[in-house]
Amino acid sequence: MKSTEIPFLMFQAFFHASIRIQLNWQRLKIEKITVKITVFDQLENPSAWYLPWYFNNLYEEVSYLESNANPLTLADIPKAINRLDSGRRDKIQELLNEFINTTQQPVQLVIATYALPNGKHLIMDGNHRSSALILAGVKARLMVFEICGPIDKELIPDLCHWKN
Repeated sequence: MKSTEIPFLMFQAFFHASIRIQLNWQRLKIEKITVKITVFDQLENPSAWYLPWYFNNLYEEVSYLESNANPLTLADIPKAINRLDSGRRDKIQELLNEFINTTQQPVQLVIATYALPNGKHLIMDGNHRSSALILAGVKARLMVFEICGPIDKELIPDLCHWKN
């Protein structure tokens, strides 16, 4: 697997309208970050891919701001799916049906992530698609656009759950 570096403005042009988590686009422009594109022939190690969705200690979905909020990983999805907000669950189910019923494999996805420490990733765009992919168990190819920058909650508030 080989990564290719691209200009931040290309990333912004592609994802600005689709990333729904809070992201300080202006600050990212001036930070010393890099953006890489990597193609994965399969989604390896689902526990290294974090979603901007959080459960508390009672396994209830909560805001990232809650003191006991724990981010979900793609590995958590099979057990957590029935506890997710109904809108998320319905969207994942719709995509799951598409992935299972498609004759075109591998399923190809484009997602945006932020690099976390120790080779982990915060998925910023493609959460529902990635979750459905885990549940579908089909062959996949992912094109991952990943921002590599500081772990700073001023850039992305969700980063308050990680440290450099």
